[in-house]
Amino acid sequence: MLYRYCPYELFIVVVGLFATIPVSALSNPHCFAAPVFKNISDSIIRNAVLHWKTHSSLETQESEKTKSWREFENNFRLDFFLTLNGTSFHNPSSAEQQQNLFMAYYQVSINNRLKLSWMECQLYIWNEFGYRYTAKNKAEHVQDLLHLKMDLLSKTVKEIQWIATIQSKTQLHANYQMRNNTATERFLHSAYYSPGYILFNTGISKRWPKQGKLELGLVGGEITRIRRQEIFTERQETELYGLKEGEQQRMEYGMNIQFQQPLRPLSKQFYWENQSRLFSSHKNLSKPENYKLNIQNSFYFLTLKYIRLGLKTEVVYDPMISTKVFMSNLFLFGFHLYNKL
Repeated sequence: MLYRYCPYELFIVVVGLFATIPVSALSNPHCFAAPVFKNISDSIIRNAVLHWKTHSSLETQESEKTKSWREFENNFRLDFFLTLNGTSFHNPSSAEQQQNLFMAYYQVSINNRLKLSWMECQLYIWNEFGYRYTAKNKAEHVQDLLHLKMDLLSKTVKEIQWIATIQSKTQLHANYQMRNNTATERFLHSAYYSPGYILFNTGISKRWPKQGKLELGLVGGEITRIRRQEIFTERQETELYGLKEGEQQRMEYGMNIQFQQPLRPLSKQFYWENQSRLFSSHKNLSKPENYKLNIQNSFYFLTLKYIRLGLKTEVVYDPMISTKVFMSNLFLFGFHLYNKL
C-alpha cells in the first residue's frame, strides 16, 4: 500500500519546494525553473502595465471629451508699484513739464481671463496715479490713467484667433495748470473723459509667449470725447483734440494695430512690459504723417525681493494734438509688489 501514498507525499514535497524556492532560488540562474518563471512573471507585469496605460489613456481621452464643452480657466493678476521717479521730456506740451524733480505714483494692473472650449474672454484693467514734485516745492498730479480693455477671441488656426475688442482710456481726476503769463492763475487743463477715448475693432490676433499678443484690427474706429466743455474756455482754445467748441464727441473709422505684452520675465530679475498702438483712419491710409502712434515700453530690474529699478519710455504722436513727437523717460526706483490669485 506504500505506493498509494508515494504520489501524495511527492505532491506535498513539490508544493513545499515551490513555497520556498521562488523567494530565493527562482532568481538563481543555476536553477532550471528560474528563467522560465522569471520570463513568465516579466511578461505578466509588462502586459499588466500596458493594459493599465492603455486603459488610463482611454479614460483620460473620454474624460476630456466629456468635459471639454464646459472647461474654463480664470486667472487674476494684481501688480502694485510705489515708485520715486526722475523724468526727462522731449517736445513737452508745456514748460511746467520740465520743472520736475521726482514723482511718486502707483500702478495697478489686473488681467482676468475666462477660457471656454470655443471662446476666450480677456479683461484688462490698468490704473495709475502719481504726483510730481517740482523745484518750487509744489505737488501736482500728472500720472492719471484708467485703461479698460475687453477682448473676445475665438479659435481659428494654431495661435491665430478672430478677435473683437473694445477699450476705453481716460483720466479720473481734474488736472489744473498755471498760465504761462502768470504764476497765480490756474486753469482747467483736462478732466474725466475730457479728453477720453473709446476704441473698438474686429480682426485677427496672434498669441505671443507669456500672454502677449499682436492684434490687427481690420474694421474698427476711435471715438474722442470731451465731456466738460468748459476746458475750451479755460484753455482759451476753439478746437482741442480734433473737436471744436460745442462738440462732445468725434468718431473716426479706420484700422488699428496693437501689441500688448504684460509684465514678462526675461530672466530671474529682469522684466519687460510693452503697450503699443498704431491707428489710421480710412481717409488717411495713404498719409502716414496723419497716423496716431502711442508706445509705452518699460524695463524693470528687481532686486532684494521688492526693490525695483527701471526705465519707462513713452512715445506719442497725435497730429490732432501736436505736429511734433512727444517722448518722456521715467527713471524708476521704488517698491514692486506682485500677487497672483
